[in-house]
Amino acid sequence: MPARVSMADPVASSADRQVDGGPRSAPASLPCVLRAPLQLVFYDLLSENDGFVETIRKGAASMALGVGILLPLAVVGNYLEAQEMTVALAVYMSTAMFATVASIVTYLVVRWATFNPATVLGTTLVINSVMSAVGLTATMEYPFHIVFVLTLPFAALLDLPMKWAWILGSFLPYCAASYNHAARSAHFDHPPLLIPN
Repeated sequence: MPARVSMADPVASSADRQVDGGPRSAPASLPCVLRAPLQLVFYDLLSENDGFVETIRKGAASMALGVGILLPLAVVGNYLEAQEMTVALAVYMSTAMFATVASIVTYLVVRWATFNPATVLGTTLVINSVMSAVGLTATMEYPFHIVFVLTLPFAALLDLPMKWAWILGSFLPYCAASYNHAARSAHFDHPPLLIPN
């Protein structure tokens, strides 16, 4: 007589097993090409005790690492396209590189330090907003107005304190960025808010 096969839980793979209090494992259903990098960058940050908000915060720190790695490529591309260094390009490049360092440091602090991720991510979001506010005076090509609009739901999703301060802090830079975006039109009669070259 054939043995009965339980349909409840076939043999669980080692990637699905959890160690009590240890880091979570990436799901075995992920392709092997993605499983190892995601385990290293994201799942090793998580523990069994992390709730929804804490998981979202650690996911944001992992995304900050990606931004920190990719942003210098955009900066180099802008420099190669311009083919000369101007004051505006120097300001744009310096703000982007400062945001890059802040993003990478955010990930490393969340990964290896005992600081509250909300504090670290809030600090990084403030740095990113200030750098974006300075950077909007250097170029009209980057959609800074979208950055300031997305800052608000990002701060809400991360459950950061003082949500009203995020709204007030993003209002004036958003207005300036929207003004510069409108100034790209040939029908706009006013000069943009840019650093003179």
